[in-house]
This record gives sequence, C-alpha cells and structure tokens, in this order.
Amino acid sequence: LGCNGIGSWRHNLAKDGIWTCGGSPIVSGYVLVNFLSYGCNGVGAWQHAIAKVGLRTCPGSPIPAGFRATTYWAAGCNGLGSWFLEAA
Repeated sequence: LGCNGIGSWRHNLAKDGIWTCGGSPIVSGYVLVNFLSYGCNGVGAWQHAIAKVGLRTCPGSPIPAGFRATTYWAAGCNGLGSWFLEAA
C-alpha cells in the first residue's frame, strides 16, 4: 500500500505494554513479555514492558542490567516459553 507498494509503518514512542511487529527494536530497559503469531498480518507481534521483578520474559528478550532470568515456564509467551525476571 504505502511507500510504493513496499508497505508503511506507524511509529509510536515506547511505553509500558506497547505491542510492536516482529523485527522492531527493543528499547533499553524494556523486555518482551508476550507474543501473538497472527499479529501484524502474520509477521508476529511482541508486547514490551518496562523490566521489573516478577515479569516473564520471552525468548530473544534482552535482560537489562540489574536483572537475571530464572525459572523457565513452557506455556509462557503463547507457547514459546518464558523465564521469570528477578533482581541480580
């Protein structure tokens, strides 16, 4: 549609709980907390959250300084699996 048939993207400032399409950058201090495979017209969508103790992080999520990923939960991130975030 936009950009001579390549497609177009809408940009928003990062905020706690925002959803983005796969391949979007992850802002420093944020982690990926959920995934929808059908989001973004099949590309997949990721939910971002400000890192805090007790969140579950998805595969590929950065772990910010001061945190560590611990116990694995297979059902997290819509079946991709997730790890609990704790203080380092």
